[in-house]
Amino acid sequence: MSNSHVSAVFDSEGAYFQALCECGWYSATSLIEEVDLLRALHVHKETVLKRVSVPPPTVSDTGKEQL
Repeated sequence: MSNSHVSAVFDSEGAYFQALCECGWYSATSLIEEVDLLRALHVHKETVLKRVSVPPPTVSDTGKEQL
């Protein structure tokens, strides 16, 4: 799978659509508004949220969390 997240919405069945992403992700087949929202959420998650990395808290010998 690619690390690129270029995506688009395509006609699928009749009045339904499906979103596809270059990374291999794809949405369910549904109405255009829902599919476009899923596409936008996917790209947002992959490009913004994955850049923010917060290290998990560690546990000391006494069992207290260290931040």
